[in-house]
Amino acid sequence: MPSQKLGFYLSDEIFAIHAPILVTIDAQRTAILTIELASERSAQTWRSHFEALEHHHCFSLGMASDRGKGVVAGSQASCDMALWVADYFHEFRDLFEVRHRLERKASAAITKAYEAARRVAKARSADNLHKRLPQYDPAHRAWEQAITRYDQLDVLLNLLRDA
Repeated sequence: MPSQKLGFYLSDEIFAIHAPILVTIDAQRTAILTIELASERSAQTWRSHFEALEHHHCFSLGMASDRGKGVVAGSQASCDMALWVADYFHEFRDLFEVRHRLERKASAAITKAYEAARRVAKARSADNLHKRLPQYDPAHRAWEQAITRYDQLDVLLNLLRDA
């Protein structure tokens, strides 16, 4: 009887000509345990993928993957006692996308505040200045808030990258 292999899996899908290829590797050895072309990425497809591993005497202690519904549900269905953790690649990528979105919002808010400040500076009379000042205050507050949100996330990502 072949010996059993216990391992911690890394599982994900890659795509070739719009078709998913399910891949599971051993996290410690980085050896491909199984790779297969699939018609879809459903929980049942992933369950069959993991059951095929068990058929070859590879048993999961746990798995790291993205938050894909199919891979998580399929893993839990085939081995409900295994530990599942999110892979940090996908987590960090999502945070960097948020940072880019906040950066664009901050840039737009800076532009609006700059334009409002320019209109205030071009006021020719005190009456005109009093009409333009209320337009500047909200733009300035929005600019400060957008910069603060961006800076907080940027500092957090820099700390996480260093760690």
